[in-house]
Amino acid sequence: MTQLSALPVLSVQIAFNPTNIQSTTQTWTDVTAYVRDFQTKTGKQHYLDRIQASTVSMTLSNRDGYFLNGTTNGTGAVISQRLPIKITATYSSTTYNVFYGIIDSIEEKIGDYLNSDLAITASDYVKYMSLQTLADLNFWNNYTSDISFSANFNITPFIVTSATATTGTITFTCNNNFTVGISVIVSGLIDSTGAASPYNGTYTVATASSSGFTVNGSFTAGRSYGSGSAYAQGNFSGPVSFLNNGVLIYNTSHGVDISNGTGVPTSYINTGANEFWILGTNLQNATLLAVNVIQSTAPSPTTQGNYLQVDANGYLLGVNVSDGFWHQIGIFAYNNNIYGYVDGTTTLLRTGTALYPWSMSATFPLQNCYGNDSTGYYSLNTPSCAAYVDQMGVTLSIATPTTIKNRYLAGSILQLTGKSSADRIAEVLVLAGFGSITGGAYSVPGYTVGNSYQTYTTWTPGFVTGVTVEPYYWDNPVTTSTALDIILQITDTDIGVFYQKADGTFTFLDQKYFGGWTFATSTSSVSVGTGSKTFTVASGLGFTAGGGVIISGANVQMNGTVTSYSGTSLVVNITSTYGSGTKTSWNIGSWKLNASIAPSGNYQWTDNGTNIAYYGPTTQILRDDADLWTTVQVNPQAGTLQQFNNLIAEPRYGYSTLSKSATVNASLSAALSTAFYLGYLYQSPLARVGSVELRAETNNGSTIPAILGTNIYDAINFQRSSPGASTAGSVNSNMVVESISHNFQADPGQWHASFVLDPYPVRT
Repeated sequence: MTQLSALPVLSVQIAFNPTNIQSTTQTWTDVTAYVRDFQTKTGKQHYLDRIQASTVSMTLSNRDGYFLNGTTNGTGAVISQRLPIKITATYSSTTYNVFYGIIDSIEEKIGDYLNSDLAITASDYVKYMSLQTLADLNFWNNYTSDISFSANFNITPFIVTSATATTGTITFTCNNNFTVGISVIVSGLIDSTGAASPYNGTYTVATASSSGFTVNGSFTAGRSYGSGSAYAQGNFSGPVSFLNNGVLIYNTSHGVDISNGTGVPTSYINTGANEFWILGTNLQNATLLAVNVIQSTAPSPTTQGNYLQVDANGYLLGVNVSDGFWHQIGIFAYNNNIYGYVDGTTTLLRTGTALYPWSMSATFPLQNCYGNDSTGYYSLNTPSCAAYVDQMGVTLSIATPTTIKNRYLAGSILQLTGKSSADRIAEVLVLAGFGSITGGAYSVPGYTVGNSYQTYTTWTPGFVTGVTVEPYYWDNPVTTSTALDIILQITDTDIGVFYQKADGTFTFLDQKYFGGWTFATSTSSVSVGTGSKTFTVASGLGFTAGGGVIISGANVQMNGTVTSYSGTSLVVNITSTYGSGTKTSWNIGSWKLNASIAPSGNYQWTDNGTNIAYYGPTTQILRDDADLWTTVQVNPQAGTLQQFNNLIAEPRYGYSTLSKSATVNASLSAALSTAFYLGYLYQSPLARVGSVELRAETNNGSTIPAILGTNIYDAINFQRSSPGASTAGSVNSNMVVESISHNFQADPGQWHASFVLDPYPVRT
């Protein structure tokens, strides 16, 4: 490749022997000298579109066998699918990231006997997440290495496709991990007539393999078929029934219903600790856990009882555990002391010393909520509550407050309320393997959040800005969803964008990135009309002077700007109206662009010889109604449809509807605010740029910093003066970069970049 003065210094590197491909830490091999060309694409066409995976198509010369030999390139490996690849470019001592992703395909292009090229395609991690379902059976196991399970309360169903019976044996065809001697419940099979199979029932496994198992007994010979289920019943005495979903919303294990009082474990484990998850609504005064502890004192130890008992209001150790949600509960010995815990928070129950420590002598798993007698010891009384139990673990030999908190976060991930969009996305990234639970907190290396223009903050748990979104619960698991499914549902709600940056890390830019949107209601009696109007609203909101405002009541609307906001008094200057009369119920939305959005220098693209010159013949300026809606409907998962009607715009622009369904707004008011926000941005059409091209050779390379330094959601001041056009007929407005495409050709030495620009997100 010839390096021209009007080109940046290119660097293309491949990790031929990758470690975990979800890590950006790799051993890289430089292959720049073999690059003939490449084309990248990232972004979207419109503000409300979803960003899909960034891609690259590249041609590599393989005339000397560099990529298919293994020894020639010094790596001992040949190029193959799912290898990390990255592209950077350096200009004027500044290195820019261009692309980071994973190779999808390699196609050999044969020129003649001596010449061979490789056409490769690669996609970034966003594609990887679109292929990752969140049904991860290993995620929970990563955080239970300190648990030795003895009571199988976590139930995983396996599919049974047939049963063949003789007079003494039934052979079930089932992909399973059963072991000889365990109790298994089979259900869902049908006989030749379509009726329930006589072979459905509870059995003891006689023989087992990965493809099936057998049971012994006295049976009628025959066959049954279907798509039934087989469950390992575990260490229970008597029958139990099963909940559709267990606490872990990302795998297929089931909880156990012990409300009939017969699901008592038949074996108990000494020493260590005890943990389980419970869901119930009538747990008042129930003793959930009974355990004996021993204190080492001279000349002989003293044994005492200990228990975790729910109080009369349904609280255990300060937490309401009788609210119909899953709760983690347990007890453990640590540093000579005995602790109880609920939902990851530990509470000291007994204090010991190095000389006379308390230790766990016998741990009794949940005894179906049996009560204790007056002496403090435990008798097998009538069960006192109805509940579901899941993920029972005993003998937590190395349990600490931190490992317990880690398991709580692993079990409750995506389920807790009050989380911002940024936090919820971080949880998905952890589930998808791009982060971990460490030290009692979620960790996602490199993940940044932007809620103010070009200000990116390293994400930490508890990121409080942005929109609060609804959780996902055990009764609506995400086992069939991909990581990208959930993330895009969140960005649809927050009207933000999530994408992988060109350095391999992730960024989420929320609804506040370009400006502040404030929504409120008012019961002030105000008549429709232009001029100054005063509304009483809640205090402490984000209304600021100069912000555009849209005010809607029953069959009326007023638009204008905010004059002032102090205490509970909001004063607005109304400039246009629809309808008439005096109303006492108002919805008020206000938008104020961030003051920092003032593009200049490399962010000002013109056709008059100043600043950055774009290439005219490929520029596409659009004046259309593709982004115009006079009605916006937001239909959240929890609640009814919320709607905004742009009554002022309807007489001219007619009736068109933008619908957003299945959003996870935390309240109906939040959903209505979203409808107003979009209605404000799209109240009338604006000129937009479908494509504008910058070329490295323009002005001997002066455009290169703009080509390489412009990123998704940067603001550009775009100017176009058509021949003879008036000021009103020209384009001179701020727009947002929605899409970037790079086109590099080694011969003759060209670097061109095309951009899609959108004016609506930075509307003033």
